This record gives sequence, structure tokens and C-alpha cells, in this order.
Amino acid sequence: RPGSSASTAEKASAEEQQEKEAQIQKISQLMDALQEEQRQHEEVKQQVDEHIQLLSSIAKVVLALEDSTVLPLEERPSRKAAEWIPLRSTVQVMGYPKPAPTEDDPDPPVASEPVSMLFTLAEVERSELVTELLGELSKTKGGATRTPR
Repeated sequence: RPGSSASTAEKASAEEQQEKEAQIQKISQLMDALQEEQRQHEEVKQQVDEHIQLLSSIAKVVLALEDSTVLPLEERPSRKAAEWIPLRSTVQVMGYPKPAPTEDDPDPPVASEPVSMLFTLAEVERSELVTELLGELSKTKGGATRTPR
């Protein structure tokens, strides 16, 4: 039966080809997921850098109540906070940024409107594929690096 072994070999070759294509597709999906996660990390890094720039330009810090009433700190240095901040109120830290000097205005005035100094980081979403890969890698690494004693 020479024809039978040839068809078996062709079937095996076709199955191997399908397995390779499935692996390639999975790796491609994993690469896409990794690139998306990296993009999200870069966005968070950019947000942090922008906030650091804002914080480094703050010329004056104040507290503000929920209704945006500004509580200037320099006017109340000798009094306890409970004497001038309403009880059970939420207080925000606000700052007045000073614009960067330019050739036309080497000493620009401090901004007239305060900005919030609070910052919330965006959450980076990890895909199931990346989580699965990291789990497999940790199992492989743990098993391959251990030596019996």
C-alpha cells in the first residue's frame, strides 16, 4: 500500500501546517496585546510627565473647599485649621501656576485661576493573553532554573 503511507504523510504535514498557522496567529495576537499594553504605559508616563511639569511651575499653594472657595494659607498661619475650615468638609489642594518666562516677558505673572494639584493615574489594562503568557513563563522559568540539592 504505497499510496496509503503517502496520504498519511500528507495528512500529518497538513496538520503540522495548521498547528504552525495557529501558533503564528496566537503569537500575532499576543504581540498586538503587548503593543497595546505598552502604548497604555506610554500614555500614563506622558500624563505623569505633564503633571510633574505643572507641579514644578506652581508658585503658590492654597486649599479650596468643594464649592471652590479658596482658603489662602498665608492669611491664617497662627490659627488651628479647625477654626477656619468647616467641619466635615472636603478640602482640595490647589496651586497657582507661573508660566514659563519668555523673551517678551522674562517674569510673567502668576495665573489668576488655581488648578488642582491632585492627580489620578489611568489604569493600564492587561489582556488575558499577556496574563496567560506571564503565567506560562513563570512556570517555565521556575522549573528550568531550579536545581535539585
